[in-house]
Amino acid sequence: MTVIKTARKSDAAGHRWQTAVSTVKTRLVLKIRTWRHELLVLALIVAVTFAGYAFIVHSAALAMENLTQSCAARFEIELQSEDNPPPPPVLLNAMCRCLAQALAERNSVWQLALVQQGWRDLRALEPVTEDDEMMCVDAIIEPEVELAKR
Repeated sequence: MTVIKTARKSDAAGHRWQTAVSTVKTRLVLKIRTWRHELLVLALIVAVTFAGYAFIVHSAALAMENLTQSCAARFEIELQSEDNPPPPPVLLNAMCRCLAQALAERNSVWQLALVQQGWRDLRALEPVTEDDEMMCVDAIIEPEVELAKR
């Protein structure tokens, strides 16, 4: 009988030990799973943020390019009706690019991206002022004046 009682006691102690080990393993596995889960969530947040940033920058660049092209086309049409010969396309593109940059400075890149995607009307943006236009004209003409002085 003593052997049977001892076997039962050792079996009970072993069972307690196995329960304790399995509890520790379960907690460790849960910590690892939680850590992996948090890492996955963080990686997804970073990926979505990067993709959104890239989308906004790309859309804003397309908006700037569309504004520049439409501005140059409009200037060409307006200047063709006059008796003066039209200025070179490089000059028109430089002027329109400067105006588009001024528009981007007055409004945010986010707003230009919304305009490009059609989610916001271009007329809702803050317009370019005459001071901005004169700054662009001065920026284009001044380098030519300096070259003429040499």
